[in-house]
Amino acid sequence: MLHAATLLMFVAAVQDQDLGDLKSLEGVNLHEITVWIQHKTGFRFLWTEELGLKNKKIYFRASKGITDPKDLFRTYQSFLQVNDLFLVPVEGATETTYKIQTGATMTKKSIPIVRGPVVPEDRVVTRIFKLMHVSTREAHAVLINMVSFPHAILPIESSGVLLVTDYDHNLKRLETVIEELDRPSVNLETAVIPLRHRNPEEMQSILTKVGVTMNLSKMRGVPNVEHLIRVVPDTATRSVIVVSDRATIESLKKLVEVLDVAEKK
Repeated sequence: MLHAATLLMFVAAVQDQDLGDLKSLEGVNLHEITVWIQHKTGFRFLWTEELGLKNKKIYFRASKGITDPKDLFRTYQSFLQVNDLFLVPVEGATETTYKIQTGATMTKKSIPIVRGPVVPEDRVVTRIFKLMHVSTREAHAVLINMVSFPHAILPIESSGVLLVTDYDHNLKRLETVIEELDRPSVNLETAVIPLRHRNPEEMQSILTKVGVTMNLSKMRGVPNVEHLIRVVPDTATRSVIVVSDRATIESLKKLVEVLDVAEKK
């Protein structure tokens, strides 16, 4: 038996409350809206009185009334989110059932896990981000002020993984930020490679193609990888000027030693 103070209110049958076609709500409490949404969608909801749904007022206006059950359900989830509430699916239920929970408990509940790009449906999900270049510590420092609940972003340094639990529309935003953050950091250097026999412009063409190929193999998925290497011919000094990372420059120097030979007569 549950204590009366935490008595669960399980809505299995409701009166046909009429909130119209959900075009305008003026201070309707969230308890009434929940019961109405249950009636319109056929879903069942489970919550405690401590959530205070009767004290949470909703104000909503739309240019066109919402009647589709799927759209009604997504709109209802938005009503919950603005009150720091969310839904957790009840596994094993014979009918679609959700528990209404507070955002503070987000990381302690059975939240669906998403490993790929998120499709916003106004749900709460956990997204696993595998970081390739930036550390989880650095990513955490940047993102902690962007998540809905700071306690729901967990860096796992040993695995290079960032676990983020949030509303899916905010996770979609974080995906874009992480994509920009998680790129290789390249310290570019400049080297002048003198030539004894080969034409600088001819050597530029060869080194550029080889250098880009080398960087592509190391940095797959990095846009504009060709910007990570630049080879400039200098006919006045009979040399090529290479701007790239140290490892690439050293490899190209060795290639020049092999290619820069006199033509056999």
